[in-house]
Amino acid sequence: MARRRAPVDLPRAAAGLATLDAVRAAHPGLATDRVAERTAAYVAGTLPGGAHEAPMNDADEAGWIAVKLPAELIARADALLPALRNDPELGPMMGRKSRAAVIRLALIRGLGSLETRVTAHELKRR
Repeated sequence: MARRRAPVDLPRAAAGLATLDAVRAAHPGLATDRVAERTAAYVAGTLPGGAHEAPMNDADEAGWIAVKLPAELIARADALLPALRNDPELGPMMGRKSRAAVIRLALIRGLGSLETRVTAHELKRR
C-alpha cells in the first residue's frame, strides 16, 4: 500500500525559492545552465567547492584512479554508510557522506594496516 504524502507547504516552498533567488542575485556566477562546465571546473580545482571538501584531484590528474569494484564490495560499502554517517569519530573524516567517502575511508584504513604489516615484516627480517 502506498503511503500518503503530506500536502506541500506552499508558503514554505515560496520562501525557499525566494532564498534561492536572493543567493542567485548575490552570486551571479552560481546561476548558470552550464552544469557540465562548472562540474569540470570544480574537479579541475578552478571552481571553489564547499569548505568541507577540497577538489578531488587537487587541480591535477595525479589524484584520479579508476577502479572497478565487484558488486559485493559496493554492497558492503553501501551497508556501512548509515552507521558511518552517525559515527562521531569517523563521520567527520568522511567529508561528504557518500559511497565514495566510505571507499576512501576504507582505503585509508586498509593502507594503514598494510603499512603496519610491511613494517613489522621488515623488523622481523633484521
